[in-house]
Amino acid sequence: MKASLGEQVFDRAKELGLNAEDIIRYSSLAARLREAREGAGLTVKQVAAQLRVPQYRIRDTESSPLNVQHEVLRKYVDFLGLAEWYKDWRRQNPALMKRISQGRGGRRKAQSGSDLAARTAK
Repeated sequence: MKASLGEQVFDRAKELGLNAEDIIRYSSLAARLREAREGAGLTVKQVAAQLRVPQYRIRDTESSPLNVQHEVLRKYVDFLGLAEWYKDWRRQNPALMKRISQGRGGRRKAQSGSDLAARTAK
């Protein structure tokens, strides 16, 4: 992955406390969720109402691993009928799944808001 995107992308992500590889790996899951929702003719608002979660949780789940809640992801996958596909994806991405289940998908380590703000200001 580094070869195709370049060291600078990975270095900058690391400076921000992010795991660029996780974000790239998660993008296939996010795209599959979005495609399945849109293919079913559903809006984010409709899915959120069905799952009884805020709309921003669905948008987060369809965008990056940074703010994904494992329980919402699991419900969303089941709702869309993607359990088998998701099972395969999880098998291919065990380290990322572990971080998501711990509430830190895409992040290298737990950070305080001030730590992230300081890194972003660079």
